[in-house]
Amino acid sequence: MTMDKKALRRHYKAVRHSITDSDKTFADKKIFDFFVKSRYLDEFSTFLIYVSYGTEADTHNIINYLLQNRKRVAVPYCNGSVMTFYEINSLDDLVSGAFGIPTVNIENATEIKDYSGCLCIVPALAFDRKGNRLGYGGGYYDRFLAANKVATLGLCYDKCLAEELPAESFDVKIDSVLTENTLETLNKEASTYE
Repeated sequence: MTMDKKALRRHYKAVRHSITDSDKTFADKKIFDFFVKSRYLDEFSTFLIYVSYGTEADTHNIINYLLQNRKRVAVPYCNGSVMTFYEINSLDDLVSGAFGIPTVNIENATEIKDYSGCLCIVPALAFDRKGNRLGYGGGYYDRFLAANKVATLGLCYDKCLAEELPAESFDVKIDSVLTENTLETLNKEASTYE
């Protein structure tokens, strides 16, 4: 029996909420360790990265590491239905946005205009092994990724890596996913980064 996206979102939210604080801390550390040892740091100088909130796989330590290693870091900013990315120099550049989610103060930040050569680190409630992602339902990343050809990496916990998720024609597949246990190339046919 296939669950619809709403039911799957409820399911994976519950899965993430079931992860204990200590298990989350341990998994986040393993994801960080995998990431800093990956090929991405040598191959990209600009990273488009979400700012983790709540039960999401942590990106704060990754952002700090990238900045300390003189990488260009940009975080998402949503205006209406459009998502763009603005460069930050520190997590201190962030302000509290809608629902308390950290966002960038665009008055003091530079918008990224050229996305060529960027790696986009993508959030989701779940990913599958075909490159599909179960987002939060706003479509921001699908619209952004459809309009901008960038390499993509999803972050999630192993419990949120499914064999198969429902996908629609407008859903954009991601190239790879990183969990606390693995770094996998998923979307080999359409991958911009292999």
